[in-house]
Amino acid sequence: MADDEYEKLLREVSTYFTENYKFRNARRIGSGAYATAIAFDEYVPGKQSRKVVVKVALDADSEESIINEDKHLKSVRGAEHIVRLLYSNLLAFSHRAIVIEYVEHGHWEDILGRFISGGQRIPNRILWGVFLCLTRAVIGMAWPQYAGANDQPQREQIREDQPGRLAHQDLSLQNILVGIWKKNDPEHRFSPITKVIDFGNAAVLPPTEGLGVITGITDNISEIGRVMLWLAIGHRGYEILECEVRDGPNLPTRIIESRVHYDLIDGSISDELRFLIRRCRAVNPKERPKLPDLLKICQNAVRNHTAADYTDLNEPWPQYERDDELDRLIQKFILNADT
Repeated sequence: MADDEYEKLLREVSTYFTENYKFRNARRIGSGAYATAIAFDEYVPGKQSRKVVVKVALDADSEESIINEDKHLKSVRGAEHIVRLLYSNLLAFSHRAIVIEYVEHGHWEDILGRFISGGQRIPNRILWGVFLCLTRAVIGMAWPQYAGANDQPQREQIREDQPGRLAHQDLSLQNILVGIWKKNDPEHRFSPITKVIDFGNAAVLPPTEGLGVITGITDNISEIGRVMLWLAIGHRGYEILECEVRDGPNLPTRIIESRVHYDLIDGSISDELRFLIRRCRAVNPKERPKLPDLLKICQNAVRNHTAADYTDLNEPWPQYERDDELDRLIQKFILNADT
């Protein structure tokens, strides 16, 4: 899209939402392959104002992605770790648009860049918190709640009924955002909440032989494993490698083929985290962890691990796993940075 066309689109969208939705203070926050995002302040009489994001198709060819995202965000609405759809199926001067919640602290690609610029790896205990958030999001995609726009999000839970086959298919460091930090929440004590966004490429996958209805789950587990790989090693990239894994603390190691990177063998990364990332990235979907096992491992690490569990890391990394250091790093690189 040419610059003048882009500016015209922004003016039209800003005018539409200012006049029809009591939105004010438009400001661009980013663009992707098929849409641009504009943040607003929404003022509702008798209620506290809130920040929202309008996501609008760049052109007619991009509208299908917005329509697709609208459909899938409606289904997963109510999930705590997936961005909430507020207004759906909108036309702003012929531009297809949706309105989603504003997530305060930006995406993990920028946050990772700040850690690296500061000469710092992301500590294991923060990574475990992100892993748990993403696992919850996978649960939210597998068992959609179909909640209303004004319903309070609920923590995603594995249910006994048959899971759906929704696959995100585009998880990246730019598609996971960091929200508020609830230090009194055991699952978010050492990592602010991470939420999944951008469902433009999402699809319900067909059942496959050997996997059946868990095709979406196994695909999403591989994708969150890729995100965790990049956060752990500090950069993108992977290749198929023969890797050692262990399925539990008292179980023998075994060898699998996994889409990972040599840099995952690093003295700042714990064996348990390294093994789990490798398992999630297994080339054979049947060798990836089952969703209940993945949830249990991440919950245990987040709720029960302390700095004492990381004393075997290469120096100086053990010190950064202390509670006070985690608090300092979260404030410095996540909460206090410009977004």
